[in-house]
Amino acid sequence: MIDKINNSEQVISNLKYLGIDEGNIPNNIKDFEPLKFKPLKMYDERKYMIYKYLRISDIQILLTPTDRITPLSEKYAKASALFTYLDSENEENIEKHVTFLKMVKNINMSKLEEIEKEQKEFENKIPFSVKYKNNYLWQIYCQEGTNKYFMLVPTEETENEAFFYLLKKKLEDSKDYIYVPISHQDYTGEFLTSSEIIDLENYLWLFTKDWPAIYEVYDSGENMKLVIVGRTLVYDKIKSEYKIEFKNKQEAITFFKLVKALFIIKTNIESEYDFNVKINDEGALDFFYNYKKIEYEGLSNYIKEEVKKKITKINELNKKNYEIGIILEKQKRNAEEQNTEYLYKQNQLIIYLDCKKSFFGKVSYFFKNKGKGKKYVAKKRKSNDKVNKVELAIQRDEDFTFENKKMYTIEDLIQISKELKKRVTKNKNLELDRKAIETKIEMIENKLINIEQYIKEIEKHKKNIWDFLKFVNKDDNKGLTEGIFNEKIEKEKIQKVFEFDEDIEDFGRQMDDIQRQKLSREEADAIFILVNELAENKNQLDDLNQDYVQKRLEELKNEYQGDIENIEKKDFDIFGAMSDDRSKIKVLKNRRHREVKKNKYKLLNIKPETQEQEYINTLNKYKALLDSAFRKIETPYSICAYKEGMVESKIQVFDLNQREIINKLHKEGEIELTKIRIPENTNVIFCTNIIYYDNLNKTLPLGANVSTEMIIDLSKHKLNKTKQVEFNMNFRIDLFNCETRKIKVTEYEVND
Repeated sequence: MIDKINNSEQVISNLKYLGIDEGNIPNNIKDFEPLKFKPLKMYDERKYMIYKYLRISDIQILLTPTDRITPLSEKYAKASALFTYLDSENEENIEKHVTFLKMVKNINMSKLEEIEKEQKEFENKIPFSVKYKNNYLWQIYCQEGTNKYFMLVPTEETENEAFFYLLKKKLEDSKDYIYVPISHQDYTGEFLTSSEIIDLENYLWLFTKDWPAIYEVYDSGENMKLVIVGRTLVYDKIKSEYKIEFKNKQEAITFFKLVKALFIIKTNIESEYDFNVKINDEGALDFFYNYKKIEYEGLSNYIKEEVKKKITKINELNKKNYEIGIILEKQKRNAEEQNTEYLYKQNQLIIYLDCKKSFFGKVSYFFKNKGKGKKYVAKKRKSNDKVNKVELAIQRDEDFTFENKKMYTIEDLIQISKELKKRVTKNKNLELDRKAIETKIEMIENKLINIEQYIKEIEKHKKNIWDFLKFVNKDDNKGLTEGIFNEKIEKEKIQKVFEFDEDIEDFGRQMDDIQRQKLSREEADAIFILVNELAENKNQLDDLNQDYVQKRLEELKNEYQGDIENIEKKDFDIFGAMSDDRSKIKVLKNRRHREVKKNKYKLLNIKPETQEQEYINTLNKYKALLDSAFRKIETPYSICAYKEGMVESKIQVFDLNQREIINKLHKEGEIELTKIRIPENTNVIFCTNIIYYDNLNKTLPLGANVSTEMIIDLSKHKLNKTKQVEFNMNFRIDLFNCETRKIKVTEYEVND
């Protein structure tokens, strides 16, 4: 068996590449120092928190007849030194040697070369994200309390190229370093303890809404830095990576204390303090409150200012609440007086209604109730005079005092915030009571107006008995009402809000279906030409000058000639788009179809002999078709769209996917974006699937799977600028580098 494997060409070739001479094992492989490694019972093997540059010569290699998911305690217990797997002389090691040769036979050379290239790139710089593609292949451990490192290689795994790379380097007696994660090792606590790092992860999540990754990273000189890598929202739903590095303990502690302080303030006084995070010019995080940057050095002064503001606010509310209390007490007394008057007059009216049921009752009411209304008015005035002399029993809260300190703590701020919240709550309740009593007074006043008019009408006919009896007999006994309020409460229409991630799939299908029904094939072709051919020159639709036409036509002819083989091959198909050839089945968004993509050369009639006037006539035809298409399509509800650069009063192409716009930005300097909010029922064309494909076979899936762009003619609308936002965002250039760039977004409302 062993001879058969040994004689395999693949094994011989791979052994030669690795530099393995089975009869001559180097001493650096044979020299094995026994280890006393104690695996922890509870530990996540997939979490790498420590990254180091290790000298290859300092790493021992152990092989274990297990796979990667086997518990570490079992893997380590079954592990043997590398030289036992290279030993083909001793019978006890033959089985291990066969296993090793099988592993050699299965080496993926391209993967091994990838790892070699990867480690070459890491010689001078670590990846921006600290971790990297093949980090999981390095199962390297450190014996606690020592600097002894070993690699544990599961022989039942198929991916062992990292092991063979390390073996190759050891056989070369290389003095190189490799950049690898250290498995099964917790934070050292040199900068921040494990518990502090866990807390910091929670704090940062609150502000960024994304879990950060925190690493201890060592260079070849054993110098450590603490690195935090994560993502945060920078605008709308756009997220950007950030990276924070601390080169010493003081920097880490200062940042930790700042974030902890803001976390405590926000979580204890959540309704008041909304701290924002922004990416700074170095690609790290800064914290802001009301557009003012907060730093740890100035945090004490910030807390002191907030405490002083709140003490002032508390005393202002004490005064305001006292004044409202006085007004409220007067309104209550006024309401009581009006209600008493109303009850008196209501009783008078009840007596009248009861007496009018019989002739003798009517006569009796005429003689007994003459002038009683006037007597009550005099009584009421006398009562009011008495009320005005009564001292209102309203107690004013004492001015709030707090120990005058040179500096205040977060605990002081929270305590004062709670006191302020009590006053604010009291103020809101008093305002609600005041509005309620005002409403009650208004209702009573309306009742009084009604009843007084009724009684006044009765009194008017009490000049003589005959007139009074005549009036009573004719009276229709109108009911009393509480009065009619003329306030019109406008109910705000609830509008659907377009959310790209949640709605684009259904929205795309809906609009693609509408556009298939309403747009002619020629109109869809015109939109395709606008988006794909005139995307950078849309203004030329209004100004087809000779210079532009001549230059662009020449460019198209050259492109046509360069792609002539593919074009002729397509043109030769006798079935055209009406093909049932199964070899032409395509997939769009996991849906199979047999449709043909539109060809701009064919639609523009581009051939070597095409004349300028023909090209102009074709563009004018599409221009007219565009005008017709715009009148047919409307957005069913309000949407937001984005584009790079400033907005212009002409036909413009926007994208519904803001992240797509951001991902396309690669130019240097400040980036300008435009966001427009388009109300429902606005004429807009969407670049759905029907714009890009012919659908003669009727197999094209519904949706906006090719593009999320849309077209609007802004020359027919007014734009109202609403605001301008500036923020920094990190753009990944490569594995190691990230460029921080400033983005300015101008927002507009589209109106008719």
